[in-house]
Amino acid sequence: INFVSEWTAADAENLTIHNVFVLGNFLYCSYYVFGLQIVDISDPYQPTLAGYYDTYLGENELFGGNWGVYPFTNNCNVYISDRSNGLFVVDFPECGADLGSISAVPSPQSFQLYAAFPNPFNPVTTIQFSVETHSNASLQIYDIAGRLVETLMDEILEQGNHTVQWNANAFASGVYFVRLEAGSFYDTQKVILLK
Repeated sequence: INFVSEWTAADAENLTIHNVFVLGNFLYCSYYVFGLQIVDISDPYQPTLAGYYDTYLGENELFGGNWGVYPFTNNCNVYISDRSNGLFVVDFPECGADLGSISAVPSPQSFQLYAAFPNPFNPVTTIQFSVETHSNASLQIYDIAGRLVETLMDEILEQGNHTVQWNANAFASGVYFVRLEAGSFYDTQKVILLK
């Protein structure tokens, strides 16, 4: 047996990873207060973070948060059992992708806000979303009290996938919410700024 590589979530060196499953080229990890971590292991010598979803809102208690994950579905959904907040169902679109054979990104068939990455972050995170049709879209940041603190974009976009970065250097550590509105569609997700 020879050691090949190792991977640890950012800022989680002393926290427990458990209930790990492999499906295709991805490793699905339960990480208690760091949520679901999905690691691309297609190159076992260089595992990389492919996706992340945090279900935990509290402080770093030892065994709070994500207890287990179940990725073995036919539709790329992953089920997350959180000890503090219940059951979550998330979508990981890359689950069935053969990353070596993709030559073009297909046009989106719906509006969608994807999980920001990295999350938690300091001070920059990347927000990706899909716009189904040519429409006005706005991406706004709200604080924990529900106050609008920044508008990242508010413009007419073409159909397709879009990426916006939020540099939160001017903001205090804490929980914020990213809200996407496009046509009649809206979605919100939590991000955590840790300085």
